[in-house]
Amino acid sequence: MKEFRTMPAGQRRAGVGGGGGGRATPPRRRTPSLPSLSASLLLLLLAASPPGASALDQKTKLLKLKASLDGDNWDQPWDESTNPCSDWDGIACENGHVVSIDLPGKDAPGEVSPHVYTLPKLKRLNLSKNRITGLGTDKLDDVLQDGERVGPIEVIDVTSNRVHHLQGLGLHLGDTLEELHMTDNNMKRNMPPALFNLKKLRILAISENEIDGTIDTRIGKLTNLREFYCYGNKVTGTIPSEIGNLKKMQILTFAENLLTGPLPAEIQDMTNLKTFSVHNNANHGGSHTGPLPKFDKHPYLTEVLLDGNAFTGTIPSSFLSGLDSNQTSNKISIGLSDNKLTGTLPAEFLEFDSLVLNVVGNDLSGLDTGIYGKMCDKGAPEIGGWMGGLLERFGCDSILCPPDYWNSKGRQETEDEPCEECGDGTDGKLGATACGSDTGNDMSELEILAEFYLSLGGATDWDETEGWEAMNGMESYEDVTLPAYADLNIDPCKFKGVVCESESNKVTELSLPNNGLEGLVPPSLWDLGSLRELDLSGNEVRLDRDYGFGDIGRCTSLRKVDLSSNDIQVFTGLGKATNLRHLTVDDAYFWSEIDTDIYKLTNLQTWHMQFSGLKGKIPDGLSRMTRLKAINLYGNELKGTIPTEIGLIPTLWHIDFSENDMTGTIPAGAIKKLPELAKFHIHQSGRSGDGITGKLPSFAEQTKLKLLDVSSNMMTGSIPADFLSGVTDTDELMEIDIGYNQFTGQVPDSLKRFTNMRFEAVKNRISGVAPGLCSSRGWFNGEVGKVIDQGGNGCAAILCPKGTYNDYGRARSNNDGDCLDCPTNQYAGSTGCDANGDGVVDDVTANLEKNILDKLFISTGGKNWTKGGDSWADGPVCGYEGVTCISGDTSANEGVTEINVAGFGLTSEIPTQIYQLPMLKKVDFSNNAVDLGFDGIASATKLEWIYIDDADLVEVSGVSDAPALTKLHIARNSFPDGTIPSELYDISTIESLAIGFNGFSGSISPDIAKLKNLKEFWAGNNDITGSIPTEFSQVPQLVELVLSGNRMSGEIPNELENIDALKLLHLNKQRDFGGFTGPLPSFKNAQHLHNLDFSKNSLTGSIPDDFMESVRKSGSHDIYAYDSIDISSNQITGDVPADWDDFVGLFAKMDNNRITGVPGVLCDDDDEFMEGMVGQLSENKCDAILCPPGTFAELGRQASVDVPCEQCPGDTDAQRREQAPYYGSLKCKPISGERKILEQLYDKIFSGNSEDKYWGSEHPICSWYGITCDDESADSGITEIKLESNALSTDDPDAVSKLFFDLPLLERLNIRGNEGLTLTFDNVGKPQHLELLQLSATGLTSIDGISKATKLKELQ
Repeated sequence: MKEFRTMPAGQRRAGVGGGGGGRATPPRRRTPSLPSLSASLLLLLLAASPPGASALDQKTKLLKLKASLDGDNWDQPWDESTNPCSDWDGIACENGHVVSIDLPGKDAPGEVSPHVYTLPKLKRLNLSKNRITGLGTDKLDDVLQDGERVGPIEVIDVTSNRVHHLQGLGLHLGDTLEELHMTDNNMKRNMPPALFNLKKLRILAISENEIDGTIDTRIGKLTNLREFYCYGNKVTGTIPSEIGNLKKMQILTFAENLLTGPLPAEIQDMTNLKTFSVHNNANHGGSHTGPLPKFDKHPYLTEVLLDGNAFTGTIPSSFLSGLDSNQTSNKISIGLSDNKLTGTLPAEFLEFDSLVLNVVGNDLSGLDTGIYGKMCDKGAPEIGGWMGGLLERFGCDSILCPPDYWNSKGRQETEDEPCEECGDGTDGKLGATACGSDTGNDMSELEILAEFYLSLGGATDWDETEGWEAMNGMESYEDVTLPAYADLNIDPCKFKGVVCESESNKVTELSLPNNGLEGLVPPSLWDLGSLRELDLSGNEVRLDRDYGFGDIGRCTSLRKVDLSSNDIQVFTGLGKATNLRHLTVDDAYFWSEIDTDIYKLTNLQTWHMQFSGLKGKIPDGLSRMTRLKAINLYGNELKGTIPTEIGLIPTLWHIDFSENDMTGTIPAGAIKKLPELAKFHIHQSGRSGDGITGKLPSFAEQTKLKLLDVSSNMMTGSIPADFLSGVTDTDELMEIDIGYNQFTGQVPDSLKRFTNMRFEAVKNRISGVAPGLCSSRGWFNGEVGKVIDQGGNGCAAILCPKGTYNDYGRARSNNDGDCLDCPTNQYAGSTGCDANGDGVVDDVTANLEKNILDKLFISTGGKNWTKGGDSWADGPVCGYEGVTCISGDTSANEGVTEINVAGFGLTSEIPTQIYQLPMLKKVDFSNNAVDLGFDGIASATKLEWIYIDDADLVEVSGVSDAPALTKLHIARNSFPDGTIPSELYDISTIESLAIGFNGFSGSISPDIAKLKNLKEFWAGNNDITGSIPTEFSQVPQLVELVLSGNRMSGEIPNELENIDALKLLHLNKQRDFGGFTGPLPSFKNAQHLHNLDFSKNSLTGSIPDDFMESVRKSGSHDIYAYDSIDISSNQITGDVPADWDDFVGLFAKMDNNRITGVPGVLCDDDDEFMEGMVGQLSENKCDAILCPPGTFAELGRQASVDVPCEQCPGDTDAQRREQAPYYGSLKCKPISGERKILEQLYDKIFSGNSEDKYWGSEHPICSWYGITCDDESADSGITEIKLESNALSTDDPDAVSKLFFDLPLLERLNIRGNEGLTLTFDNVGKPQHLELLQLSATGLTSIDGISKATKLKELQ
């Protein structure tokens, strides 16, 4: 494991600090001298200044800055009517002059106004964390022509913006600027020349841009430079010798670039160095080489990070020998891992009292005998602070595992992960990270991505395939090396979701979220040696067959991973991904305790596992993740207490353990040790017990806290007097929620220093609000001020006082916002009236329905809803958006009959308490990321409709207990693979069941007959197979049956016509085996059937003469008589029946069949046929039904008066009919020679046992089973025939052989396994590109003539 220091803000991961902040040094201004001008000439020049060139006042200049950066939309915009020095956010003044501007995190776009640089006393400009694209220094010339001068600016901080150039910076600020912070911007190409004119520059941070090219030798001109951060760019070449001119340099980092070659000898001259870092160049396509410098002239150098390069030779015995004696007792960090170093670890290192050393991943032969003698005995006194104290515990195993032993990190760092013996040996290697020899993987990155694409259904299932589609015809990743693909020059860097380094073209990012990926990720993915970011969220992939993380640890370059909403169930393999910084696996299926394997990720900064089924307590060992900044385990089933170990991770700034079932107290002692903490969540509205108890910590040590939510627990005691006393920025929004607890006492006066606070404290036992807070006008987004302006009490706007209440628990400025009298209420912040005077509002009787809906709001992330959330935050439930009550009175708090929150942005689980709403009839939770359980649904005696389409429902266990349910719509959810849940067949009351788009497989159970009340069954677009069960005929009230878009087959059962109520039957677009086959049923007894869609199947035969006879002969002019029939794209033959003239009205789609006639009796002036089109045509009326042979139209019929059926090309009717031989052609399709060949082969070699999908149909021949073309939709261009083991045979091998070899573009022919089929080779030379013949296990008796196939490469 590499040892890197934690970075300060503004210079992320740069090996060392230095990204932000300036110094308050005295202003310096250099007045330009004019030695060649006389005083009189100078006066003349000044007199000649253009009219109106007087300098702008500083307020005007600041307003120009505001305008240039969209200041009206800042969180605290400047009020132009006030004084900038006293009232404007981010402005600091001395003696009335602006000296500092600090406006970080304003989300401000645009370019900086150049006028800001002419503020006469401005020394510091901090615009970090915005969206600024330009500094504006390129426009300074125009401003200076107006008589302005540049001020004494010393510090500019634009960290984390979008600045892409520095034009004018060096020209105008070169004499004053001392610090320039530009980490994380859009700087590209070479280092900006403007930098080299900044002669006073002391700190330069340009990390994490896209700077490429070599290091400019002019860097040597910046002789005042103390700190230089150039981490994470794309800089190439070698470090120039001119770097040695920077003799004042203390911190220098070029880590994670593309640098090569040896380090310059001149580094020895940089004797003030404290930190030197060039680590991880090899991971990015570069690599420093050559021997290690000695660094023996550097008395202050305590941190050297050279990991991840290709340095060779031994570690010099004099390495860091020049350290001052006062430094050797300090912590020394040496990173030399993953190089090519040999020899032993020098005994001279014993001079260092506290050494942290990483030499894993080299070819070292051992440790110097002196080290073995003094260091390797555990507990030896000489070891001091080596390896952070690990050497004392684990001996030399903490430096390197010995030969024939291994550890995933190459050394021992914890008690439970010792160096383990390797039965296969380690080839004598010290510090082995794997057992056995490393065979490696020589697949190219294109081959890796090809395997990834082919394995995860790229050609058929992905939503977006830009670039990837070039591999659609491949059968194996190895095909990329075939000439046909090699000639395409496929560039993986242009694939959708792929990002590459510009110089090396190595893949660094792969991002394909929500793209339809499905299946097992091939292990080769982890051989992408430069992959840093991977986002496969929202797909259906597995990383290994055991539903773990596979070999993810093999990809040592990987830093950021998002695998949310995939099929991950166990932690196996995750612990080896030790270089990960950011891990997100939300919406997983662990359903188990947290595996301590994750604690091996000691470099992790973000751990995000929301809604992932984590159970049990958080195990011991969390403190091993010493770099962790954010942990979010929201919405799991965790129990136990908040671990005190969080106090050992001082980098934490965001903690979220909400919506679990945790208990105990908030560990105040641990909280005190978290100086960076900004957000802390532990609300638990869904808890089963008391939740968090005990007192509220003061959070007095947190200077940066902005959000605290401990609501919905059982905490007690008073709010500490020093609560939040350490927070430094009291004007920024502070969000506190301590509501729904048991807190007592008074809201303390000390909080009045906060000007912009949202302090939620309702439903506690609080006595009142300190009078000093009554004038906090800015609280609750100015709501307190509005109440005051209306004559109300400002304290009541924080909490309704004792003896009062309202639905909000505090006064509001709206019409119903007053706190109402209730003399018996003992506590402030009541939301109901305590009629009994016992101090507790009887929620069960008075506010049952409000409490249930409030729980729904909290449990599903109501504060973050995208719609309707504001109305749910306060007020009576019948006024909530989407809620309907029986009374229709929006001020009521009871009688809820309907909840419709479709598309509101709900997350997590719907609380099952909704089933306790006594009048509830309908719920709609569709289009939300929520799950719904059915425990307790038996109590919902009036609930009739449940809509939860397009959500995250995973099971329906218990739904059959619903006593009155008539509609259940659960389409587009997250059910696991499998058949239709059997419990659905047990809902005896159900009338409407919608289960489409869920991926259900298997067949429909005969138990469908149990649903005697079923009227609508919509199960389209699943993966249902098998035939239609005849038991549907036992569902007498069935009105609509939709099974379209599945994988069903077989014949349509005649029993369906016995369903008297049936009106709509959709069986179209079956996706496998040609769909439904056999004849078209007559449905002669179906009296009400009026909407029928059987399109895109393989139905054959003619239309029955008695088709829909009952409907036709009814003569009824009701809605059922105007029928819609779609039998298009089948293989129907014969004429349209003349008796169809009996239909009162008809719209029939019959195109793309083999229909041979349309009776003229159907083509009269009846305006009811084909939506009246028959009647509108004055001639060729039958064309409105089907275009005649020899003609075509886009829909196979004339659909507009102005667009008739078009004739096919040709001089005679016969020629035109050859291209469109049937009624209803969609286009003229000359019967290609290749189609004729296949049709003859179909007649000659196929049997009743042969797979023959689409053979003999109108489908393009390139879609027929076993046929491959460059274009699957084409009707020619066959390159491959693959009919292996398909029951083929012939008694005319010469004729069959001639047909095969008459295909001009044929490259591959595979007919092996057909014992009754044999070939001869007289014509084998005709296909000019034939390269493969697979004829094993056929009836072949001779290969005479095979030599005529001159391009043949493979014969089997």
